[in-house]
Amino acid sequence: MLGIWYWFCLGYPNGSYNGFELVDPSKFDLGSTGLNVSGAIGIMNVGSFKTFNRQITSHSANDNFFNYNPVPSNSYRDKHHNFYLEGKLDFLDQANEWFYDTTSKTLYLFPEDGQNPNGKIIKGKVQDYAININNSNNVSISNLYFFATTFLAKSSSEISITNCNFSYPNCSKRMIKDFLSPPNVSSLGAPGNINKVNNSLISKCLFEHTDGEALRVYGDNNLIENCYMRFIDYSVSELPFLMVGVYINGDSNRFIQNTVHHSTASAFIAPGTSPEFAYNEVYETGFLQSDGSVYQGTSATVQNSNIHHNYIHDTKKYALRFDAPGGSPGQAGQYGKMHHNIAVRTNGIMVKGNHHYICHNTTFSSNKNGLIILDEDNSNDSSYIFNNFSEKMSAHRAVQASIPGIQSNNWNGYSHPNTNFYTLIDTVSYLPLANSSIIDSGITISNIPHQIHNTAPDIGALEFGVIPWGVGVNWNPILFPWVLGCTDSIATNYDPNANVDDGSCVFCGGDTNYTTVSACDSYTWPVNNQTYTTSGVYDTVFTNTSNYSISPSAKEGYNWCFGWSAGLDFSSGSPVAAICSLSTSEGCASISDTNGNLLFYTDGSIVWNKNHVSMPNGIGLTGHFSSSQSAVIVKKPASTTNYYIFTLDGIGSGYPITWDGLYYSEVDMTLNGGLGDVIASTKNTPVVSNTAEKIAVVKHDNGTDFWIVVRLEDYNVQNSNTYHAYLLDASGLSTNPVVSNVGPTYFHTLGYLKASPDGTKIAAANSRFIGVNSNNVTSDVNLFDFDNSTGVLSNPMTFDFPFNGNNGNVPYGVEFSPNSKVLYVSSSESPSKITQFNLQSNDQTQIDNSRVTIYQSNTGGGALQLGPDAKIYAALWGEPNIGVINDPDVIGTGCNYNPSQVNLANGTLSQGGLPVYYNSMFILPLECDSVEILNLTINNSTNDTNTLSACDFYQWGVNGQTYNTSGTYTYVSTDSNGCTNTDVLNLTINNSTTNTVTQTDCDSYTWNINSQTYTESGIYTYVSTNFNGCINTEILNLTINPSTSSNQITTECDSFYWNGSTYISSGVYSIVFTSTNGCDSTAVLDLTINPSTSNYSNQTVCDSYLWPVNNQLYTSSGVYVDVNTNSNGCVNRDTLNLTINPSTSSTQTTTECDSYNWNGSNYTSSGIYSIIFTSTTGCDSTAFLVLNINPSTSSVQTTTEWNYLWPVNNQLNFKRCVCRISTNANGCVNTDTLYLTLIPLQEYSKFCRV
Repeated sequence: MLGIWYWFCLGYPNGSYNGFELVDPSKFDLGSTGLNVSGAIGIMNVGSFKTFNRQITSHSANDNFFNYNPVPSNSYRDKHHNFYLEGKLDFLDQANEWFYDTTSKTLYLFPEDGQNPNGKIIKGKVQDYAININNSNNVSISNLYFFATTFLAKSSSEISITNCNFSYPNCSKRMIKDFLSPPNVSSLGAPGNINKVNNSLISKCLFEHTDGEALRVYGDNNLIENCYMRFIDYSVSELPFLMVGVYINGDSNRFIQNTVHHSTASAFIAPGTSPEFAYNEVYETGFLQSDGSVYQGTSATVQNSNIHHNYIHDTKKYALRFDAPGGSPGQAGQYGKMHHNIAVRTNGIMVKGNHHYICHNTTFSSNKNGLIILDEDNSNDSSYIFNNFSEKMSAHRAVQASIPGIQSNNWNGYSHPNTNFYTLIDTVSYLPLANSSIIDSGITISNIPHQIHNTAPDIGALEFGVIPWGVGVNWNPILFPWVLGCTDSIATNYDPNANVDDGSCVFCGGDTNYTTVSACDSYTWPVNNQTYTTSGVYDTVFTNTSNYSISPSAKEGYNWCFGWSAGLDFSSGSPVAAICSLSTSEGCASISDTNGNLLFYTDGSIVWNKNHVSMPNGIGLTGHFSSSQSAVIVKKPASTTNYYIFTLDGIGSGYPITWDGLYYSEVDMTLNGGLGDVIASTKNTPVVSNTAEKIAVVKHDNGTDFWIVVRLEDYNVQNSNTYHAYLLDASGLSTNPVVSNVGPTYFHTLGYLKASPDGTKIAAANSRFIGVNSNNVTSDVNLFDFDNSTGVLSNPMTFDFPFNGNNGNVPYGVEFSPNSKVLYVSSSESPSKITQFNLQSNDQTQIDNSRVTIYQSNTGGGALQLGPDAKIYAALWGEPNIGVINDPDVIGTGCNYNPSQVNLANGTLSQGGLPVYYNSMFILPLECDSVEILNLTINNSTNDTNTLSACDFYQWGVNGQTYNTSGTYTYVSTDSNGCTNTDVLNLTINNSTTNTVTQTDCDSYTWNINSQTYTESGIYTYVSTNFNGCINTEILNLTINPSTSSNQITTECDSFYWNGSTYISSGVYSIVFTSTNGCDSTAVLDLTINPSTSNYSNQTVCDSYLWPVNNQLYTSSGVYVDVNTNSNGCVNRDTLNLTINPSTSSTQTTTECDSYNWNGSNYTSSGIYSIIFTSTTGCDSTAFLVLNINPSTSSVQTTTEWNYLWPVNNQLNFKRCVCRISTNANGCVNTDTLYLTLIPLQEYSKFCRV
């Protein structure tokens, strides 16, 4: 990348960022600054346990007081009164500070001294979640690197996030004036039960440089394990709850085996209910807020918590706390476990509440007391405190005080004032020292597991003689900034500086390739050009260069300047349009430093520095803007500051020629204040005269030096096929070239000279056209082998590009694919085309036959140049864009050429040229030894002659041809082995014969030819052999007329009419007659006659009759008829003569006294009674009696008064017994009796009378 990346989210306060935390390099008297800070961003309450960001709503210059809004409920604290201001342009006073004006959307940057801010790339981002998981289960995320973004999961379960890096994942939004929204934090779950995430895992992940918490968890049964967290909440952004580094809201969540350091919030973790916090290493926490603890257990989160086997050190905060505001133990939290923890150089461990198990902890070198078991409001009266080792154990934070609770077997430095704790425990390993009194001095605690070495547990967190338990992550995190590359040391492109593998590793495994070939007579193996005439297995070892990677030197080609002020910047990974100062028709060259920053560029005559200003001594070089390759830039071997510019003039340009040859000039980048300049003593140093417009730079086989290759040509005389290769090494350019006279001779040619990335091939485009006379035209391409260890060109191949009479199809640009196996050729004049050749066969004929036109256009073409992204770029004359071959290793049109893929900057145009680079600037060939094994079968050609006789015709299976005349025929073919086979056929054709007979007969016919009897009409054939041995065919055209027979089975009722006769009885009847075809026909009738039936019935019944024949109910007399079908299917007639007699009934209503005699029976109670009898018609008659029986009544009264006035008759009574009979209300007898008791009772009746 170019310059430094800046992230909008990283809004650092005024001079207050030291790489991790807010600092105060100089305290300012706000009023004395004279600044009006209205609208600034205030980071308030810095140092308190709750920091918040607010906009300054009002302020007057020279005033030390300002207003902000809204004010939080717990507002500003006087004891923590620090604040920082940022977010105003006036505050920019240190390098790399910036300010973003949200109204104008303008970003201001304070650059480093001497740096041009235009050379920096600044990228802004409004943060959002890269991965948002909602209502999903069983989702896995692994092996991802997150930068400036993170994930959110909610309403899900079984989420797994492993092996991921989260660098700068969340940021405060205050720099875009959003003060109240929390940052988008990495989150498992969100507030609200519906948004929970349960049963999920975050493992082996890195969280670093967070603005806000590293992680939030809402849900149950989640596990955060083996994670590395550093620089957490470095700016103490406002959070919606207690500020912590990890916030957990849920039940039974676990935080295990993590490493945490450098966090700023008051507490590091809010654990949720029933949590487990174990095997963690935590240090350097709570930098910017007061109070707090690494682990902060409050009332609801203490119960069932298990805090064990943690190593917490070097922090200003408490290591562990069971603590909450309030008085009673219930408010502070109860029933927690805290055991096997080591706290060193901290504020110690503090415990409130009750019913805890505080066991096997080790603390020393604490800022105050090391293990604090508070005795406030009856706290810890029932807590168990056993086997703890502490330099200072107390019920008070700072002074000695008696410890409450159930305690035993602790080592307390207060109780041993004359014993230094470091005589008992190793202060580095924290193990008891040999022979220490704390060994075997503990007691066994049933619900606190502890590995015992001897007979009893030791006091403290670790056991002598037992391997200490481990804490923290078990892997090495890859920290930001990342260096991408191949990290596998056995890969051929291993980058020892890379810490993130980008998947680019390429491995040489000593590949063995097997080829099976069958050949005729002989075979020439293209792998080694050997010819074999016998079958066998052959092998050879060769160096395979088809594998490659992007070269580390590719960044030196990140900036291109070409055409009319056009430029491209590849530093982002894709070309981005830029503007340069040159204007050139063809040749040009550019170079960047190893970080991809532009250094200088040239058109061959002027050199411009990175600021697009010509170098002081950079004018007047010997190149020419109309030379195909007017210049190429090469870094001097073993130098980091000096570069060679090799220049060629325009031999074919038609412009005045002054120098006519190869020259060089040397640039020293330390000159001109680091902007570089041409060393005057080297400017335009001549190398060789009479060169073509072609130059190629090839990396030497030693990987350090270069070959500078040119072709000699004279402007007037066709005399040259001479190539010079000059060695450039750390001592400079050799003046003794390696000379190769190879290929056709040329003069006055245009076009490019390029070497393949692997350095084994060189290609030259040759074009010369003066007028349209084909005699004056040169139009071809050369391909050579090149030895980059000796500089020799050899094995020339030439591929013609026929001139089409309109200057088209004339080659100009050449370029090799990254794998060096494909050659591309472009033509310059309209109509232009791009042609592809497949070089893999290394055979000229096969290469020529492989040519494919991948694109043709009416626009003019230009140079082809491999880019730092392994794509090939194509210049287009006079166009505001250039083309791209996106997949140049692919054979055919699948190479994916896009003629207008890259748009140039407004006002700039492409011309004929593109910057020239040495062959492996962008591509690093990976040379791997491979073994080729040839399994060869040599087959021989064959001859075969056959003499045959055939009838009528013969189809020869050899060639599929059919012959109907005698003769001798010859066919030459390739056999199954691919070899020549000659077949000769001597053929005699004999004729077949045919005879046809027509016959008609009844039922069957016996053919005397074959003695076969036929019963069906048809054409029958009998084939035999005639006297020539050919087929004789007898044909019988036969008509068989059948004698017919019909059989009719009929069942009828009573009678049946058939063939003119009526039949009334069952039987089998037949008739014989002659059909129209002259054959007998017989008709047979199998007849069954079933009779019809009738039934008559007389019935006399009472009231109604249900006739079972038709299931009808009749209630009146009459004659009824039902016609139906009998069991034989014939008519059945049933007749019913029916008489209906009615039944009768009568009812009598009577009221009587005491009883009633009816129909011979005496009735004494009321009711309805009936009697049934038979009438004269034989039907039942019913008589009903409705009877009311009223009873007679009586009364008896006894008195001793002789003259008693009886109310019954209202008379005085002087009798012993008086009776009175009357009628009661029902009309029945009522008897009243009065007895006088002066006489014996049994005598009453003697005297009683009416």
